[in-house]
This record gives sequence, structure tokens and C-alpha cells, in this order.
Amino acid sequence: MSAPVPNILRAIGIGLIIVGALFKIQHWPWVDWISIGAWGFALSALVWRRSSGHPLVHQETARDLFAFGMISVIVMRSLHLPGKGSALAVAVIGGVALLWLDRDRIFPGRGDKASKPVLFYAALILVITGTLFRILHWPYGHVILLGGLAVVGFWFFASMYSGNDKK
Repeated sequence: MSAPVPNILRAIGIGLIIVGALFKIQHWPWVDWISIGAWGFALSALVWRRSSGHPLVHQETARDLFAFGMISVIVMRSLHLPGKGSALAVAVIGGVALLWLDRDRIFPGRGDKASKPVLFYAALILVITGTLFRILHWPYGHVILLGGLAVVGFWFFASMYSGNDKK
């Protein structure tokens, strides 16, 4: 029953990085400590899952790897530490592995027209990436964020009409 512990650690790490981003936006103190804490929780989730015997190629391991990579990019960027490219590579590897291992949920069969998960996940990725770019003041963040919000709007519009097919 050690599976919930890494999930909780990963969730705490993601929550702390969101709180750290809020602190950074508001120019409040302790941003560095909150970011380092988030990084520690994400790393401990990855190590805990691997040491508890989970296979390396597993959906939850890919989620841990993706979360650790994204948190590492944010922490290294905000603390001006070297290794941002390596952390981004870890996040990309985790994201690609997660997409591959979760492909049945992301790309369901033709009979499931009501959910439109491809549009939902594309919108989610664009909104999170655009927000990250805006927080870190990287170029084209506003374009990515607006594109993600446009996809969200299209997803809601498309799912509104796909629910009427069942009647």
C-alpha cells in the first residue's frame, strides 16, 4: 500500500510550486524555500516510488518524472541555477512517456464521442505551458496562453453538441 504515499508527495510538491509562484508574483518572502521544498517533495515521490518496487515504465512513474522535471525547471530558473536544459529534458521525457502510457485514455475509441479528451488535454497543456512562460517572463507566453484558452472554449463548445447525440 505504498502507492498513495508518492502520489501525496507529488501533489504536495505541485501545490508548493503553485504557492511559490503566487509568492513570487506578489513579491513575498520565502519564495526560495518554498521552491526548494516543492523540489524536495517531487524528488522524494520519484525516489519513493522507484524504491518501493514499481516498474520503471509505469504511468505513475511517468507522472512523477514529468512533475519532477517541471518543478526542477521552475526552481532552477527562479534560483538562477545551472541545469535548466537537463531539467526540461527530464520533463519532456516524462511527458512523452505519460502520453504513450496513457494513450488509451487520451485517444479513446470512436464510440466515445462525448468526452473529446484530445482537445481537453491539448488545452490543459497549452494553458499550463502559457502560464509557466508568463510567470518566467519567457517570450510568446501570452500567445500560448491565449491559444490554450481558445482551445478550452472550442472544447466546451464541441462537448456541448456531442452530449445531444445520445437523445
